[in-house]
Amino acid sequence: MVPAPDSGKVHLTKRPLPADMSAMALFTWHSHYAVGIPQVDAEHAHLFALADGLHATVAQGASKESVRAGLASLIDYTRAHFAHEEDLMMRCRYPGFRQHKAEHDRLTEKALQFQRDFQPERMARNAKMLRFLKDWLTMHIANSDRSMAEHLKTQWAGAGELAVQQAPRACSYLRAPSRNGC
Repeated sequence: MVPAPDSGKVHLTKRPLPADMSAMALFTWHSHYAVGIPQVDAEHAHLFALADGLHATVAQGASKESVRAGLASLIDYTRAHFAHEEDLMMRCRYPGFRQHKAEHDRLTEKALQFQRDFQPERMARNAKMLRFLKDWLTMHIANSDRSMAEHLKTQWAGAGELAVQQAPRACSYLRAPSRNGC
């Protein structure tokens, strides 16, 4: 909102959009997002890269088929990542597993709904969905994934640094099962 000259009234003005919205990265991985488990952090960084590619595709006004393909790739990778995290949580008996999985399930359903409903001409709705995804991803990593990672790292504490590096492959094979099952 900008005051109208000499009137004292406020009115809305449209701000011009940059000529190439795709040049503006929406999803940028930063080291402060890291949860301290290298494989999980690498997967998160790849999620950011896929999501930013989708953002660029939408911003460039690509065809409906191109956007759906990008979204399908993001959803497929996200599902694989979620399955990986969920496997780690189950193997290490993470007490917040059910809530964490429910968050994954809700995001997956929302992304699938967006995929079904996507219409290139609905730019405001598409931008809102991408903003939701960015906010969800950063908050989920900062809170839920960080909490999960702290639990897993505590479980792996006796296994040494190499085990923490390799831990995402399978919590249970890193060392003999302990009394906590991890």
